[in-house]
Amino acid sequence: MARKKVEEKEEVIDNKVEELDLEEVKDDLTNYMKEKIDKEVSIAVEKASKKLVRHKNAVIIKRDILIIILLIICLFLGYNLYKNSNINIDVTRGKNNVKENKSEEVKETEVKEETPSLQSLTEKYGYLLKNIVIDEDSNYLKEFYKGNLTDEIKLYFSLNNLDETKIISEDDTVYVDEKDLKNIFVNMFDGEFKPKSFKHGDLNLHYLSSKELFFADGKFEKENSDIVKEIINIEEKENGVLITTVEGLLDDGRLYNIVSGEQVKKYVSKDSLEKYKNLLTNMKYSFNKTDDNYKLVKLEVI
Repeated sequence: MARKKVEEKEEVIDNKVEELDLEEVKDDLTNYMKEKIDKEVSIAVEKASKKLVRHKNAVIIKRDILIIILLIICLFLGYNLYKNSNINIDVTRGKNNVKENKSEEVKETEVKEETPSLQSLTEKYGYLLKNIVIDEDSNYLKEFYKGNLTDEIKLYFSLNNLDETKIISEDDTVYVDEKDLKNIFVNMFDGEFKPKSFKHGDLNLHYLSSKELFFADGKFEKENSDIVKEIINIEEKENGVLITTVEGLLDDGRLYNIVSGEQVKKYVSKDSLEKYKNLLTNMKYSFNKTDDNYKLVKLEVI
């Protein structure tokens, strides 16, 4: 009986030992597997990290290589451009370009400001034509509108601009001193004064060289005119000025061609003459500048 109990106790002990061994084995196996898994995970993570770093490095290297290649191409092209075009590179070019651009802008502004309008030029030079007045019934009308500035025509204009106090009238005879007429002539015209007989309205003036005067039978009357002039262009020259006009005969609200006498039927009162310049006479007056004085030197029909 006692022996049996001892055997039972031994069996219980053996079972407990087996249970303890299994628990230990289980724990050991668990720890082993855990360590193994952690190690494998670490290795995998490390491999992945290295792979990612290698990939990033490869991208960076490719980018750097591409940049270097582009720089080499740019330098090569720049060198060829410099070599073929003979360009002188100046480190101050940028600053100079800025200064040049500003200078060009200033010059353009100055040019625009210095380019006068027709109106301002007319205000400046329009007076030159006010003394060139010829009556539509003058004996010199057709000659004048052919562009011929004869000595007689110059004397005609000179007398018409002479101060009437310088003209002596006695017993229906008119006397004009040569010196007085010459003073007007040299102020108006660029050319030699040549005294000779000429006509002015109803007066036939004769030159008397022995007395150095002009005389005529009749009464002097200053010539007026219904001829109208419109300035359409003024060109300043270094030594003078050119004035271009459109001219017509305006009589009782009707406009006529001075030379042909044909009426411009489409004309409306106060219209610009330039509108009808193809039907009227276009003239160009050339003035030379002498000692701040502008003198008529040439006529031209255009």
